Amino acid sequence: MRLILHREIPEDDGALRRQWNELVFQMERPEVFYTYEWALAVQRAYSSSMLPLMMLAYESDSLVGVAVLATGVTRAGAFFLAASTADYCDFVCSPGRRNEFIQVVLAELRKLGMRMLTLANIPADSATARGLHAAARNQGYYHFARPAYSCARVLMGSSQQRQEIKQSMLPRRKIRRYLQAMQKQGPVTLSHLKNWESIDEALTCFTTAHVARFLILGCVSNLASPARRHFLSQLARLLSDSGWIVLTRLMIAEQPVAWNYGFQFCGSWFWYQPTFDSRLEEFSPGFCLLSKIVSEACDNPEISVVDMGLGAEGYKKRLATSSRQSLHVTLTTSLGRHVHGVTRHRLSTAAKASPGIEHGIRSVVSRIVPIRQSLRVSGISRFAACVAKFVWAKLFGCEEVLFYEWCESGNLNLHQKLSRDVALKNIDLELLAAATMHYVDDRETLDYLLLCVKRVRPGDAQGFALVTDEGVPLQFCWASPFEEFHIAALNMKLTAPSPHAVMLFEFWTPVSRRGRGYYEMTAQLVAEQFRRRGKSIWTFSVASSLSSVRGVEKSGFQRCYSLIRRNILLWHSMSKRTYAVVPIAATEVSVAS
Repeated sequence: MRLILHREIPEDDGALRRQWNELVFQMERPEVFYTYEWALAVQRAYSSSMLPLMMLAYESDSLVGVAVLATGVTRAGAFFLAASTADYCDFVCSPGRRNEFIQVVLAELRKLGMRMLTLANIPADSATARGLHAAARNQGYYHFARPAYSCARVLMGSSQQRQEIKQSMLPRRKIRRYLQAMQKQGPVTLSHLKNWESIDEALTCFTTAHVARFLILGCVSNLASPARRHFLSQLARLLSDSGWIVLTRLMIAEQPVAWNYGFQFCGSWFWYQPTFDSRLEEFSPGFCLLSKIVSEACDNPEISVVDMGLGAEGYKKRLATSSRQSLHVTLTTSLGRHVHGVTRHRLSTAAKASPGIEHGIRSVVSRIVPIRQSLRVSGISRFAACVAKFVWAKLFGCEEVLFYEWCESGNLNLHQKLSRDVALKNIDLELLAAATMHYVDDRETLDYLLLCVKRVRPGDAQGFALVTDEGVPLQFCWASPFEEFHIAALNMKLTAPSPHAVMLFEFWTPVSRRGRGYYEMTAQLVAEQFRRRGKSIWTFSVASSLSSVRGVEKSGFQRCYSLIRRNILLWHSMSKRTYAVVPIAATEVSVAS
């Protein structure tokens, strides 16, 4: 067996593609994740973060084995190229020659000085799982395999079993009730997109719904990453030529409400990346979509299994008839690292056996992690100073919050500042999803957007965003009735100065957009909108935040009064300071004690 090492996957190599995929079809369980197209899509999308390490084994001129690995930019260790994208990973080779091929690959890795190899999501029923341990020992690697994921599946079986599966789904009351509720809005149907042009057109809507859905769950979707979106786009383009890609949509009339970016490959229909329109969450459109896919698979003799992939969601278990286990395998030349990995896994397994212990450990870790991050960034001395300052503020601190009212007479530069390229829009889930994708590398803005989601759903406040013609948000703010508004800095609720007072709060400018006047522009636009409704418009700023104070006072707001909270050990006192009204254009503000 002759091994050839490649540092990249050749583009548009028809011969390699054909031989590679013929080997995939010889696997004990062929998967779309093992194909040439999948590896090429990963390389195109993630070339900036990983370096391919592909090994091709030949007998004469015949390809007999493919190992698609990669290293990080530091080349500290190797891993499956598709590890972060594929539900199953494996060495591509016929089962009868798998052990021989693994031996050759590991020997080559030792020659390259690779001290660690991380192999994620190897199917437990693969010949690779059985042959790795002996091959690792022969090449001087310590081997450790642990369970990774249990993938729920629906096995079709015989014609009678297919009908039994289908019949078992029909009486499900919830599914019928959900479908009937959606049918009141229009006919409910399935749509299967398989050609590149139609999939490409539908991906934007699918991506937005996926990012919005994860925001509601308090998470950032992997589709917020440009690399992930590029990967799915390239994968659809490559797989559509062979008919292996299928984007299935649950439609109400002409409107998609649930999606599954999936595959039909060698008798498997894969539930890979699903999502649904969060506005219809009460009708469980995602579960209805999966149920319809299983039902349709029962009627298709070419489909032998519906594989629901990674994740232990409860809805999968309700439909599954079996499962497939995957393994996470670590090979290392370091005994210390090997022992550390084994010990950590066993302690984790023991903790999970007791929900109380696991919850306690997670709670402690959640408190320790931010402290460790602060220590890493600030250093011990600065961190200690911050802690001391925080404690002093709680015991003896003084916090002043300034309150401002918007003055129409101060809005002199409004029309000069406004650009035809921007507009004020209400904040909704779609806008927040677009902002998440645009500012995915801005951690502070992502935290702010996750906070916004909590305000969008209850509807107790109204959000506004200044956006470009392309839909890119530049500035955010919120408005709420002044009466009973809670000020966190003072830990109190406010009494409105007038019956129709509105409070503007939580202004936010993404880091890359600061210093361009978007704060002032947005504040003036929102204030003008409320003024036309007969409202008085207020905002506030903590006095110690000089940048915030400057922004407010440049936006046409007049300082009116402040509330001051003084802490004395466990007691506190509150006082009010009133400011004299001066022309908005004045450079200094006079104070009346």
